[in-house]
Amino acid sequence: MTETRLVNQDVVDEALSKGGLTARINAAKVYAQNPDALTALAEVWETIGAVEFPPHAGTPQEQQAMAFHAGRAAVPGLRPVERTDPDPSHANWRDSPRRGYLTERVASVAGQAPATAEPVFWVNGREPQPGAPFADPCPIGAPARGYKAAFIQTELTVNKHGWFDPQARMVTLEQDVKDIIDASTRVKPPEPLFFRANSGDCITYKASNLVPNALAVDDFQIYTPTDTIGQHIHLVKFDVTSSDGSGNGWNYEDGTFSPEEVRERIHAINHARTAAGRSDLLALRTHPLFAAPCAEGDQLCRNLADQGTCPPGAAQMDPHVLREKHPLCGAQRTVQRWYADPLLNGAKDHTLRTVFAHDHFGPSSHQQHGLYAALVI
Repeated sequence: MTETRLVNQDVVDEALSKGGLTARINAAKVYAQNPDALTALAEVWETIGAVEFPPHAGTPQEQQAMAFHAGRAAVPGLRPVERTDPDPSHANWRDSPRRGYLTERVASVAGQAPATAEPVFWVNGREPQPGAPFADPCPIGAPARGYKAAFIQTELTVNKHGWFDPQARMVTLEQDVKDIIDASTRVKPPEPLFFRANSGDCITYKASNLVPNALAVDDFQIYTPTDTIGQHIHLVKFDVTSSDGSGNGWNYEDGTFSPEEVRERIHAINHARTAAGRSDLLALRTHPLFAAPCAEGDQLCRNLADQGTCPPGAAQMDPHVLREKHPLCGAQRTVQRWYADPLLNGAKDHTLRTVFAHDHFGPSSHQQHGLYAALVI
């Protein structure tokens, strides 16, 4: 008896289109040898029904939580307090007022001297910031430093013998994407991103995801969804709910969608809304990197802008046309906020030195393709 396979050709075609030309050739070869190579993990959103879009400023519960952690919650039973005298245990926060709420102290046990200080439940005491809605890690007056970086996929030669990875993934500054991403036209060699900060800096890190939403199948790599990338940083201080670059426990999913994932979801949501007779369809927007003007004669910049521009009515266009002509349309950018806190021994600051950063949503796959970075303090 001949086994009957149920194959969704649209899903197969989508899976075989990931990455550049070499990645597609490899995927087609492996699929021809083993048609089961895509059956486990390859899938496409067709329709997405009920979708909720919470307010950008936070839900009522989130706003209450932000007010509580800022030390200004107006709730019956809470007694806010503020202290302007410096906290001797936190030298870098001397200029930041301390905020909290009066609380109760447990009874002393036999032999224990009773406490004399007023019992206070201390909170962060700072207003919400992008990347830090509940706990701003940066004290008042900390020098500000900002970075705009991007996750990219490109072909990368890894040694002098010509071995190369057709699906190498790496982090680079947004301003360098145009010079690196296309192996046939690049004018800068790909190299790991080591970005710098001084001890005591408050760092705003904006991450843009420009990679496909899956790693294509080849002789060394199974087909693997990579719809989200998270910039997971070590050692520095941050609001763990929102700048951890991961999705652990009750924390938010602090990751950045692939452009393909954004387009796929918007098409699926619009499909469901159209079927329901609704007219409030979602639109695709061009990422700021691709909307910026190009210098005269900068063809690499124009080529990248064409790939990332979302033409009018893009959300209603054929997804296959968008994928081939505007593969970076729908790119997303997220923001994190870190504090490079001094590492003090007496008066000497030893600094945190080299701080490792990597993806935390698909690390087992991305570790094989070069997606690492480091902050040097």
